[in-house]
Amino acid sequence: ADSPPSKTKRAICARCGRVKKVCVCSVLPSDKIRLGVEVIVVQHPDEAAKAQICSVPIIKAVVENCTVVVGKMFEKGHSDVLDTALSERGTVILYPGKGSLPIE
Repeated sequence: ADSPPSKTKRAICARCGRVKKVCVCSVLPSDKIRLGVEVIVVQHPDEAAKAQICSVPIIKAVVENCTVVVGKMFEKGHSDVLDTALSERGTVILYPGKGSLPIE
């Protein structure tokens, strides 16, 4: 009997997280962008599992001071970085949900 073909893992770009065949690094800035603020991306675990098609690895690759926190419920103690940010005055949360307002 013939053996089933073996599945070979495709090579992944270490910078953008995409399969090397569709790597986007050639159009990304070579130096990280300095925004003057800390950026914390809160990412759902389902999206994190699809790293090769989501935008978070690209954001992390091009934005300086970017931290990614993965989870569904963010109770105090889940993330020191998130706890600190939420306790500081001036923290802004951007989330595209119902009732969101433009930041123009």
